Order: sequence, then C-alpha cells, then structure tokens
Amino acid sequence: MEHLLLVIARARITVPPAVLRWSLDTATPMCRPWTELLGRSDVTDEQAWTMLWRDGELEKSAEKVPAGSKGYWISNASSERLAGHVATYLARPNVPSGRVGEVRERLHGTVLARLDLLRELTRLGGSDRVCHELVAEPPVDSSRGYQLGGRELALVERYRSNARNEAHGKAEMVASQVSAILEENDLLARVECARSLGAHGIDVLNACLFGHGSVAPPPEFANAASAEWLEEIAATALIYAVDSFSLGPIMSGLRPIVRMHRDPADRSALRWGPRRIRDFGPAGMVPLTFSIPAEEGEYIIRSLGSDVHRYETLAGLLEEQPLAPLGELCRATTRPHRLS
Repeated sequence: MEHLLLVIARARITVPPAVLRWSLDTATPMCRPWTELLGRSDVTDEQAWTMLWRDGELEKSAEKVPAGSKGYWISNASSERLAGHVATYLARPNVPSGRVGEVRERLHGTVLARLDLLRELTRLGGSDRVCHELVAEPPVDSSRGYQLGGRELALVERYRSNARNEAHGKAEMVASQVSAILEENDLLARVECARSLGAHGIDVLNACLFGHGSVAPPPEFANAASAEWLEEIAATALIYAVDSFSLGPIMSGLRPIVRMHRDPADRSALRWGPRRIRDFGPAGMVPLTFSIPAEEGEYIIRSLGSDVHRYETLAGLLEEQPLAPLGELCRATTRPHRLS
C-alpha cells in the first residue's frame, strides 16, 4: 500500500481528484508517501493540514518516554526530525496566517526547537510571511512580546543564506566530481575515480556509465567490483531520488553489467534495490517493487483512470501477489478472480 501511494504521489501527470482524495485518506502520517503527497500543489491547505495531524501520529512521535515503555519505538523523535515533517507543510504556498502559532501550540518549544524549524523551512523555500511569523515568536519563557525587527529579519536572512550556500556548495562539488570522472577514458577508471571521491547520485552514475556519450559500454568492460559499486549507488538513487524517472537510461545501461558480474545468490544482491535493478523493465512488465516510482505512477494512473475501487483492489492484489507484474495486476482489477 505504501509503495502504491508513493508512486501515485510522485506521478508527473495530474492525479484524478477522486484518486488523490483516496491517497490522502489512506497515506500513513510520518511515512514517505505522506511527505510526497503533502508537497503536491493539487492538495488543498485543508487536506494538507488534516494529513499533518491525522491520528495524532506526529504528537505521538514527539512524546518523550523511557526505554521499555509502551510506544517507545514510535516516540522520542528528535526536534530536527519533527522540524522536517512540519516544515514540509509550512513551506507549501499560501499557508494561512497563524499556522506557525497553531503548530507551536501542538508541539511545545521544548520538543520542536524554533531554530530547527527555521532551518528546515528555509531549506524548503518557505515564504517570507511564514518565516517572519516563526522568528517573531518569543522564545520559551521569554518576557518579550511578538515583534519583528532588524534582529529577526537578519536571522531569517542568515538561515536562507546558509541554505543557499549549502545548495551551491553541493552543486559545485557534484560538478567538480563529474568533471574529474569524465577525464577518465573507460568505465573501470571512471568508477575508480568516483569511488575515490566518495561521489554518488544520478549525475555521477550518468558520468560513470556513459562518459561523454549516450551509449553504455558493453558489460565486458566492467568487473565485479565496479558492478557492485554501481549497483549500490543506483539502489540508493532509486530510494531517495525525487526525479526517479530520469533513472530509466541508467537502469537500462546498468542491468546487463549487474547480470553479468553480480552473483544473484550473494546476500548483498538479494536486497530490494539490487533486485530492482536486475529485474528492471518497461512500465508494467515487472512487479511494482522493482519499478521506478515516477514512471510507474503514470502507468498506474493511465491504466486505472479515476476508478477508486480499482485502486483499492490493486492495493489488495499487491499485498497478496507482490511479485506479479504490475500490468497483470492492473488488468486484474477489472476481474473478480485472483491471478493464478
């Protein structure tokens, strides 16, 4: 279910309103589909606000309880983690005035630090109004009232400057790494260069596989060590990359290398990411757990349209038959019987 909601949330095409409402109603707070849905522009503020506090999950995670207590493993969230969830909502466009105060009433300042929230909010591009509303709040136990002067404005600008510098520094580092990788003439040398630099990400994978061209080298040009490293970096990108649809060419080039040089019985190759790379194929031809979220999200929406009952049926089929091809499961949503 969670993976199905994630691919719907990441789809680049418009999600039918009825399907979007079903996704919002069934997404579990504090999980990745929740944050992906929260950031969609077609989710209203009321829907996003309701999702933020659904079932009290956020408040439960903020409870400080000792080890061995009931609910210990779902509690004791750090201020930084809470700030990431709350800022995802507060960074949305057109957040109503006063929302910061309502958030702070639910999550006390000793649980969610104001500066942690400001840091995450500026990283996500929160509006001036929301940032100013946050810094105008008096710190806990402060005697001053709400005010917004030069000191508060400077605080917002400092955090925004830090966020810009961080993003700029990361972009410069990746550009420098890619440039160094592209100086090498063959796949093995490019991979060795990337490993020595500690490089990772989609741009690095592209540079290692394709060099200055657009055709991946034959699998014979790789070896076991390079195949394992490429597999690990690609698996990480599959999990965390928002623009996962751009991984298609990389997966197509990497799959023959992985199949030739990686032992499928190796324990490290049995993990979800490596198996997903090895079994990668056109949309609908592989199980949902082995597909690319953005592309498969579009495939599902085009296949099922706006019939919420079919999405509910698909969620059940995915639980029962996780290794069945996605296309077969989508077609089975129109039939009452299970796949054989």
